[in-house]
Amino acid sequence: MTAEKLQEIIQKGEDSRIEFKEKISSFDSLRDEMIAFANGLGGEILIGVSDQQEIIGLSQEDIGEYQRELSNIARDKIKPSLDIETANVLVGGKTILYIKVSNTHRPHQSDKGIFWVRQGASKRKASVEELARLFAKGDLIHIDERPTQALIDKELDRTSFYLYLDKRDSELGSDERQNHSLLLSNLNLAHGECFNVAGLLAFAQSPQKYKPLLGVQCCYFDGLDSSGSEFVDKEDVSGNLEILYKNTMRFIERNLAKKQMSSEFNNNSKLEIDPVAIQESLVNALVHRDLYIQSTIKIFLYNDRLEIITPGSLANHLSVEKIKHGTSIIRNQTLHQIAQKILPYSGLGTGIKRILKQEPSVQFENNEEMDTFTTIFYRSGRK
Repeated sequence: MTAEKLQEIIQKGEDSRIEFKEKISSFDSLRDEMIAFANGLGGEILIGVSDQQEIIGLSQEDIGEYQRELSNIARDKIKPSLDIETANVLVGGKTILYIKVSNTHRPHQSDKGIFWVRQGASKRKASVEELARLFAKGDLIHIDERPTQALIDKELDRTSFYLYLDKRDSELGSDERQNHSLLLSNLNLAHGECFNVAGLLAFAQSPQKYKPLLGVQCCYFDGLDSSGSEFVDKEDVSGNLEILYKNTMRFIERNLAKKQMSSEFNNNSKLEIDPVAIQESLVNALVHRDLYIQSTIKIFLYNDRLEIITPGSLANHLSVEKIKHGTSIIRNQTLHQIAQKILPYSGLGTGIKRILKQEPSVQFENNEEMDTFTTIFYRSGRK
């Protein structure tokens, strides 16, 4: 960390990833700040800078004490322990202690058993929902395996379930097929007599009756953004996984332009955005969405582009560059297994490469602040 870079940080002021402190008045408070950063997107703490962005500086005695105590905090007072980066930076003749805390993708708590998270420029105790997401991101629990209130005998779509069984195990006898609860439990799709989240989404008749936000919202806006009130077409798609896929694809295909490939009258037309690329993106949204986020998948069509917006930014250490090169992480493991028999989905992590091959101009936006992942396809000749 250079003096110039530190001055740039100070000039921008505090935010969700930057904290200023004149001195450390409480090491317990500092511990909690570090936990909040580690449980979020990471962050930087500058000791020796006031809230008004004035460089106060620290004495050599303070720096020596702080450095010793920081090692103790990171090792013994945070569970699991943290690896932090520190530096003493001289700015205008005054020394600032710089602390960098990275997001480790594991839930961290204090030695008092409290989980902290960052909200804006301050910290607070994590809610129950936030704790669940922290543990899911740390691969300690999987939300698609959580039980629901949907009774199997009442909600099972037998046709889709039997078709799945035919693809998976055609040797099952008719008597075995009738024991729905046992079969679904063995497939990790149920708890007792009720579906879990993956089973609900895969094989229930009306998943949205129990989880309303598991649907897809589609809208074709008449313009270049969503601020206007005019739209060409709109549909809220509901149903199980296969129906969500098929009906969302129908919405997209009926609203995209189709172009003749030659002057021959009976020649087949071609969709202005490659359908294989759209299919791959939609399947990724359905299978890899963050089920903890209370939001639907959104399909926004504009005059110049198609956007597929998935709840949840890329999992753990993934980045747009990494997924372009084929790196993948499975967020919903049970749903991932089932989808390979229900959707046009290989589960091999090659979907992004196919999208890029079919539509090289595609853009991917990973928004960690909004917690969304968006795929943007530009309509032919309209970028």
